[in-house]
Amino acid sequence: FDHEVKFPPAHEFRFIRTNRDNQRREPFPMLSLGDRVFVSVQENKLEFRVDDNTEAGQKIHSEAVDHGDQTLDDIQCSYADLGEIMLIRLTPYQEEQERWYAVNVKRGKILRNDAMSESAVMLPDQHGIIFPQGYYLETSIAKIFDHGHSGFRFEKRITAPNGEDTLFVFYKSDEGLYLLLSYNLV
Repeated sequence: FDHEVKFPPAHEFRFIRTNRDNQRREPFPMLSLGDRVFVSVQENKLEFRVDDNTEAGQKIHSEAVDHGDQTLDDIQCSYADLGEIMLIRLTPYQEEQERWYAVNVKRGKILRNDAMSESAVMLPDQHGIIFPQGYYLETSIAKIFDHGHSGFRFEKRITAPNGEDTLFVFYKSDEGLYLLLSYNLV
């Protein structure tokens, strides 16, 4: 029966929800995510930085928000610290769509892909993350697959006896489709 099937969690890492304790007011308002990534809202734009000096800091990404008069209190944000990569899910004020970002803190690179909301798991040896529409490595290399389907959920991983190869199995229950993604450590 369908109700007897138990899937593992869609995301195998713990997200930390931000609150007022994560906000910094001086010299510019920003949200601190583990003191490694900083998010601010300025001039109708959501900005990401990898240092906390807003005036002279390295801005790694900027994109428009629907409501420019919002403050940091209006943003719903949580993050998972995965070593080199920080996974961020964020919803700006009065927006329906949750935005998902993978940030390589060391290299100052960012990938936005909202498909990570469906399911995302760690690659072996913390090489990065894999999700049904692609992967993002700790070297900032990203690959997005255009297979035309969405709604896949992580089912299981199968590791080969040699330890090098791993098969990630994703399942779309409403259509009975499986998506098999392989990864080789070498």
